[in-house]
Amino acid sequence: MQTCLIAAFGFKSIKKNETFLRPESYKEMIISLNFSIIIRSERMRELTKTEEILLVTIWRLKKEAYGVKIRQHISRALGKEFTYGNLYSALHQLTAKKYVITNIGETVPSRRGRRRIFYALSPDGFRALESAREVNDKLWMGIPRFALNNEKKG
Repeated sequence: MQTCLIAAFGFKSIKKNETFLRPESYKEMIISLNFSIIIRSERMRELTKTEEILLVTIWRLKKEAYGVKIRQHISRALGKEFTYGNLYSALHQLTAKKYVITNIGETVPSRRGRRRIFYALSPDGFRALESAREVNDKLWMGIPRFALNNEKKG
């Protein structure tokens, strides 16, 4: 059995019955590896602003979350057009990350027989959104809403 170590310790591997580390280094290495694993698992839930906006919109629209409605809602909220290219690219990424679940609806005559694709948050997507909300709350903690307006005037 061979175990790879991180480069910071300057060792390539430990093989059974071979010791390359001083005993006092083991504790440092384990702490560092555990810290690295914790950071990586937290990063998995970080969202881009576009992903966050999409997840909030899908959550708000509930059963009405399909392409056109999502785009309309985001365009109104942002006050500018949100292109279909941006929308479907980001939805594809969220689906690949398993933050969003897709469901294919019934055929609609007005869509010439094509089916709508509906989007819903997965449990991972909901956790990612909660995490993003916590980060935003911590970033803005203690800063009143009018503080930025006072900075512009000063």
